[in-house]
Amino acid sequence: MAFTGALYVFAPDITELYLHRYTRVSPPAGGRPLAAAALVERAEAAAERAAGRLPAGTRRWLTLSAERGRSVVYTVAPAGAAGWYEVYVDPYRGEVLIVRDMLWDPLGVLLRAHQTLLLPEAIGRSVVGIAVLVFVPSLLTGLVLWFPRRPGELGRPGALRQRFTIDLRGRFFRVNYDLHRVLGGYALVVSLILALTGLVWSFAWMDRGVYWIATGGKPPREPAAWRSGPAASTAVRPVVDHALALAASALPGAARLEVGFPAGPTDALSVCASPEAGTSYRTECLWLDQYTGRQIGLERYRDKDAGERLRAMNYDIHLGRIAGLPGRIAVFLASLVAASLPITGALIWWNRG
Repeated sequence: MAFTGALYVFAPDITELYLHRYTRVSPPAGGRPLAAAALVERAEAAAERAAGRLPAGTRRWLTLSAERGRSVVYTVAPAGAAGWYEVYVDPYRGEVLIVRDMLWDPLGVLLRAHQTLLLPEAIGRSVVGIAVLVFVPSLLTGLVLWFPRRPGELGRPGALRQRFTIDLRGRFFRVNYDLHRVLGGYALVVSLILALTGLVWSFAWMDRGVYWIATGGKPPREPAAWRSGPAASTAVRPVVDHALALAASALPGAARLEVGFPAGPTDALSVCASPEAGTSYRTECLWLDQYTGRQIGLERYRDKDAGERLRAMNYDIHLGRIAGLPGRIAVFLASLVAASLPITGALIWWNRG
């Protein structure tokens, strides 16, 4: 889990590296993007060619960037399937650039390995959750190795240096002991944050507990369930273009827009705007009736309470994105250290007989 998590920290950069010719496009001089409805129509056809007939309940998203040289991404998650498809489309020419089957795409496999160990969904998520739950007290009890048996020993010359440095000239098992103790000490805080933010997704009680602490003991508010009314003769077509026009007015200055299409007859259509391309915690959403295009809901970041804001930050904290590149590097290094701790710990146990 830790090793796959370390790699997934840089998933956007890896995507840019090996899919650069699909993620980037050359805008024509003075050209404007095609209507979103036209792009969705072509992307949907490409997704159906790749996935076959899409069942009822299939979820769909359209992601658009404010950056002119970016392709749009149409995501299709068939109901009941373990994977999903990402269709990259040139927004100016309407050309389908590539269809990624994320069940077997390297980054899709990496994410599933991190979340489920490539086991069946229900089993894998439970195993991962229990493993992380065991990891948290293991991290805390590891402090026993870092602190001396007698606190006064920290005052003797060289005691602190010994706990912050690794002497590579020693015997194998001595170096291994230092690697476990010193690197574990450096990575302790970040590793603990990663474990706790991961547990929020694994266990509902952890999610409620984080909310309870952030709000000073208040129970979680029920999320709004925005619903579309019955199909009307006054329907706006195409609704997606109407929705984006409303979002441009209600949620200006977005670096990234994500349109969530209704999966059922009573679901609402959503447009979520993120002010920063690299994070998602300040995302604000607009909901519309899928038939009439009437606005039925608006969620702003400033209206969220402390618990809801912390929930929104969880993903960006877990990946280090909330602190920019330094945060991502810290998560990457801490995850590598966390991946090494079971190995070095087992060798310590083995050496002690």
